[in-house]
Amino acid sequence: LALGLIEGLGSPGYVARDGIQAEEIVDYSIKPSPLESFTESLGLSIGERVSSLLNRSDTAMELR
Repeated sequence: LALGLIEGLGSPGYVARDGIQAEEIVDYSIKPSPLESFTESLGLSIGERVSSLLNRSDTAMELR
């Protein structure tokens, strides 16, 4: 901006609306399905639980 290489900063929606006066904007972004979101959160929960159990067993072994 300071070097004059661009006129300003803006989101793709801003550019489409104000720059080229597009009336309809279509978002082609890939979004995860509800099932993908659920399985990802389930995987994180399982991973955290396993890590917690492993940390407990490490601590128990140190006490022996």
